[in-house]
Amino acid sequence: MIQEKDEKTQPEESGPLVLIVDDSAAIMDVYHFVLVQAGYRVATAPDGGVGLLLAKELRPSIVILDMEMPKVDGLEFLERLPREVSAPLPPVIVNSGHDEFEAPALKLGAVTFLKKPVEARILIAAIEMVLGGAALTADLLDRHAESLVKARQETIAARETLLAAVDFSNPDFHERLEALVVWITSFYGYGMASVDVLKAGKVHVVCAHGGQFPKTGTVVAKDLSFSTDVIAAGSSLLLGDTTLQTSFAEHPAARQGYRFYAGVPLRTSKGVIGALSLGDHEPHIFQGDDMTILQHIAFGIARHTEALATGNAVPVFFDPPGLFRRDTLQLLLSIALRRATRDGGAIELAMIQLANDDSRTARKCVDTINQSIEHSGLVISSYAPGVVALLKYGKDSQHVAAGVDAAITACNVSASPLRGVGVVRYEIAGGALVSASELERIADETRARVVSEGSGRIERVILHTEPHPNIPAAPYATGPVGSGQDHSPRLP
Repeated sequence: MIQEKDEKTQPEESGPLVLIVDDSAAIMDVYHFVLVQAGYRVATAPDGGVGLLLAKELRPSIVILDMEMPKVDGLEFLERLPREVSAPLPPVIVNSGHDEFEAPALKLGAVTFLKKPVEARILIAAIEMVLGGAALTADLLDRHAESLVKARQETIAARETLLAAVDFSNPDFHERLEALVVWITSFYGYGMASVDVLKAGKVHVVCAHGGQFPKTGTVVAKDLSFSTDVIAAGSSLLLGDTTLQTSFAEHPAARQGYRFYAGVPLRTSKGVIGALSLGDHEPHIFQGDDMTILQHIAFGIARHTEALATGNAVPVFFDPPGLFRRDTLQLLLSIALRRATRDGGAIELAMIQLANDDSRTARKCVDTINQSIEHSGLVISSYAPGVVALLKYGKDSQHVAAGVDAAITACNVSASPLRGVGVVRYEIAGGALVSASELERIADETRARVVSEGSGRIERVILHTEPHPNIPAAPYATGPVGSGQDHSPRLP
C-alpha cells in the first residue's frame, strides 16, 4: 500500500517513491514519518514476498530492506528481485541489526549496508546519495558508526541500571517464567526454551527448560549464544536450519549442534534487556505466526520485568502460572484460525464452567492437565471468573478432539463437579467462513446454555466448510452430546 504525505506538507506529488520492506511495524512507522517529512512518497511491505509484488507493481525509486522477516526474508528478496522485476532495478539499501548479513547481501546486489538503528538524518542522506548515483561517503559512514557506538553505550547503561533493580529470584516472577518456558516447549512439541538477559557482558540464563539447553542460573560467554545477536541487534532472529544459513553456519552456537533457533528481544522502554529463545538440534519450519506468539510472550515478560524494576503495578498475562489471560487466548485463537485457513485442519475451543469462582480451583485444574496429559499445541486460559478455556489446533480433527477431551477429563477429576462445558469444533478445508470472535461467542454461549440447564454436561458445536457424511452441508451445524457427531466424555 502506498502511503503519501498530506498535500499541505508535500510540495511535490511526484517525489521519489521509497519502498520499505520490514516486518517491524514500529520501524516502518518511524521511517514513514521521517521520509514523508523529507519529501518522499512511501510504500511498505511486511515481508519480502509482498515487497517483490510491490516492487514489480509500483516501480519504487529505492528499497530499504530488512533481512529477518517471515515467509520471504531479505536474502531471498535480493535473489528473486532480478528475476521477478524488469530492469531497471531499484537500488537496495539493506538495513539490519545483524552484521552477519552484510557480506551475503552485498554479494546479491545490495548497494550498501546500514546497521540498525539508523538516525533519521543518516538514513535520508544515504538515500539521497544512492539516488544521486554516488557511493556512501566515508564521512557519512563514520557518522553512522559514531551514532551506533553512542546508542549502544546508552542502551548498555540503561540495561545495567534496570537489571540491577530486578530480583529474578522473586518466587512469583520465577514461577511464571518457568511456566512460560515449559509451555513454549510443550506447545511446539520440541526444543529448548529460555529467557536470557545480557548483564555485565555475559548472558545470564534466567529460566530454561528442555534438552541440553544451558540450565537456569547458568552464565554463558556472550559470543557462544544466539541470544547475544538478538539483544545486540534489537531485532528477532529466525534460523530454520543453521547449516543452510551461510551467515550463521560458523556461529559458535551452531557449531555446538543447534540446527534451529528462533529468538525475540525483551524490549522495555529503556531498550532491549534480553531475549526469549527457542532452539533445537533439528531443523524446523517456523512461520511468521510462530514468531508473533514468541513476540507476544516476550512483550509480557519485558513489561513484567520493567514493572518489578520500577516498583510499579505488575502487568501479567499469566493469571496463576500456566493459565493465560483472555487477551492471549484471543490472539492465539486468531493465529490458529489463520493456520487452519491456510493449511486446513481443525480447531477446538472449550469453555469449562468450574464448580466455583475460586482462582485456586482454576489453578488446580490447570496443574492436573499439565501433569496428566501430553498437550502439544494446547492453550489453557482464564476466560472469566470460574471459567477456563481450552484451545487446540491440528491437522487431524480426531487428534484435536481427543486432546481437548483428555484435558476436560483431567480438569473434571481435579475440580469436580464441573457445572458444564461448551465446545466448538471448526473443521476447515478451502477457507474459513467463521471469524475468531464468532467461534469464541458460540463456545461461550454453548457453555452458558448448558450451565443454565443444570445438566452438568458437555455440548459440542460442530462447524465445517465442506460436506460431511453425518452433518448437513452448511456453514455450521450443531450437535449436543450424545448425537451421532459427538463422542465427548460424559461428566459424572
